[in-house]
Amino acid sequence: MPTEAAYREVASEEDAADYADAQTKTASPHHLPPSLESAAAHARLRVSAAYFLSFAGLGLVIASPGPCLLAMAEQTRSNIAQTSAGVFGARAIGYTAGSVVGGASLDAMPTRGNSVLAAALLVSAACTCALPLGTSLSALSALSSAVGLAMGVTDTAANVLMLALHGDGDVQPFMHAQHCFFGLGAFTSPLILMWAMGSTFEYAPAMYFFAAVLAAGGIILTMLPSPTIASGSGSGSGSGSDGRNDSTTDTGIDRDEAATAATDSSGVMRCGGLVLRRLEWLVVGLTAALMAIYVGTEVAFGGFITTYALQYVGLGLDSSKLVTSVYWGSIAGGRLLSTIAAAYAVDARTTIRVAIGGAFSSSLLLCMWPRAPSALWAASCLFGLSLAPIFAWTMVNAETAMDVTGRVATIFIVGAAGGEMVFPAITGALFSHSPLSFPWFILALCVIQAALYVLLSHQTSEAAKERTEREGRGGFELPAAETPVATPTGTADDEDSAVV
Repeated sequence: MPTEAAYREVASEEDAADYADAQTKTASPHHLPPSLESAAAHARLRVSAAYFLSFAGLGLVIASPGPCLLAMAEQTRSNIAQTSAGVFGARAIGYTAGSVVGGASLDAMPTRGNSVLAAALLVSAACTCALPLGTSLSALSALSSAVGLAMGVTDTAANVLMLALHGDGDVQPFMHAQHCFFGLGAFTSPLILMWAMGSTFEYAPAMYFFAAVLAAGGIILTMLPSPTIASGSGSGSGSGSDGRNDSTTDTGIDRDEAATAATDSSGVMRCGGLVLRRLEWLVVGLTAALMAIYVGTEVAFGGFITTYALQYVGLGLDSSKLVTSVYWGSIAGGRLLSTIAAAYAVDARTTIRVAIGGAFSSSLLLCMWPRAPSALWAASCLFGLSLAPIFAWTMVNAETAMDVTGRVATIFIVGAAGGEMVFPAITGALFSHSPLSFPWFILALCVIQAALYVLLSHQTSEAAKERTEREGRGGFELPAAETPVATPTGTADDEDSAVV
């Protein structure tokens, strides 16, 4: 940990802010001297704002294919089924691959996470610009897959970097705000496309605007310092540069403990180079499963509610599209409310319980009155509001039990991408058989979501208790005895005074 004397050597306020930026890569924000806490806080806000812009761009692009699907079909001289499979299927495959690439890149370059995110945003911008130029289905599918890969990296990197930037104690409002910007992007994307297209199939201007937002985020990130990400696994609480000695692995677990993981009764387990304790593995698995259900439910509802309103409820085309906009707008509004609630220290467990219950209630409402327009409007609005805080809560919840590193986040995002691929496909198959199956399948997913929440909440609580007991001081990892600890005057304590 840098000494206060070292901070005082900085000549100017601007240099102090830059120096504080560098220290926030490895130091908890609560360990900064009061004289530089304000500068460091402003530095973190600047980086956070860049992540918000990145997620707004992500929302713009993710919600864009639906409104211009007919235009893409005409562009490639394909039917709707072929175009849908070529665009959504290829993008989902790329998204899954991108989450893996993103996690591996963050672990390989733990101090250059912003560079990884910036590169993904710039690639996504270039490929988004090229989408209107794909005149064949194969070309359009390839571009969609590339966009999906870049978005997978963006999703993984931005979430992990936000956790690393603020720490599990302060990240909650920022994580909710980040996903609020995603919802804002997803809400405005169809509106921008409708304005750009008008009565034609010319969607290129909207894509150029989306690409400009993505490119702006990427360029800004190249000029900002990057937080350091804990390497390897989530078992330690340090960042990987916190003074651990060579007796520990990159995961924060003692090397002797990891070497005997197969027979260790303390519950340390190794899988694919990732070393976690047994309770942490349960948290990882349940979190990935919850994300799969959540994202699958969110995408399935948003993808089929227009068709359901048009074909089963009997609304007009414009009203059916407006239902979809209300749904995505409710998600954006719900995430804004979640951000405010987190900022005012509203108990996160209360927020998520209300959200889980609201999702179940709204889907049940649609099942009870499947043909009633008023029930459709109310259910769409309430369902979007209820789903809004779940993803951000899931990420923050996992951080209370372990360090969410690149590899751990990869598992989460792969789970989310898998849900995006599987559950909308099942919804489509059931919908083609009977439109009435749509609300009942959504209700079933909400029941599974509630069950997973109960299990995950319990396992996270147990893992957090174990982590606190293991680390000895409120979740912060302490330096080893042989590591000198700097005093405020810049000298080192002797071995007897080092805190173990």
